Amino acid sequence: ILDKINSGADIDSDTEWYIYAGQALSQLGEWDAAKQAFQMVVDADPKNALAWALLGEAKQHNNEDGKASLDKAIQLDPDDELINALTGLYYRRQGNTDKALIYLENALKTNPQAAVWRIEMGGVLADVGRPEDALAQYQAAVEIDRDNPEYWGVLAKFSIGHNFQVQEAGLGAARQALLLSPRNPVYLDLLGTAYMILGDLDNAERFFNEALKLDPEQAAILIHLGQASYYRGENEAAFAYWRRASASASDDR
Repeated sequence: ILDKINSGADIDSDTEWYIYAGQALSQLGEWDAAKQAFQMVVDADPKNALAWALLGEAKQHNNEDGKASLDKAIQLDPDDELINALTGLYYRRQGNTDKALIYLENALKTNPQAAVWRIEMGGVLADVGRPEDALAQYQAAVEIDRDNPEYWGVLAKFSIGHNFQVQEAGLGAARQALLLSPRNPVYLDLLGTAYMILGDLDNAERFFNEALKLDPEQAAILIHLGQASYYRGENEAAFAYWRRASASASDDR
């Protein structure tokens, strides 16, 4: 919200202001407040299609069914990029792959350069056990913006997390993500995991230790260091890492 105020951009109406506020609140995970902001917009302007779609998204994050709001948004503006994308995300959460892909494709037709919808499509396809098609979507996202480390990281995470074409796709994607963002512990950990899957424990431990220097006592990194030690047959070292991971974990898992 402060960024919007400080930008000096014109805000034409109260409803536009509440949309900005709701989107900012949703980015912070304040979904109850965001829902109230979007509700105020649709109460004041029932023909605001975007507000209906955003309200539907906020309702889902508040454990409510947002389908009626999304249906209203599609009825008012069936070609809008974000409205179609949010509807696609709704159907993904419902496990309806076919409809999710239809709406995400509609979003891409409106904006073919929106790599984020390619990534969402990849997630839908991965959910239903279609890794080849999912990989193709992630690779298409990377081609849209090859200088974005986040897209390379998502591609690497998919390949490594699913143990799918790690040598052919995941390893190179993790390297590229790290090249573009060299002090990112997540990408260091991803690259280490790729090497561990491929049996190169020396390089795996090297990258895990570099990641740990940047993010000390991070549970995920400690778990991976424990795995590398375990694969070497160093059981005591493995359990020491895992005990540290347990102590620093942010949730019960």
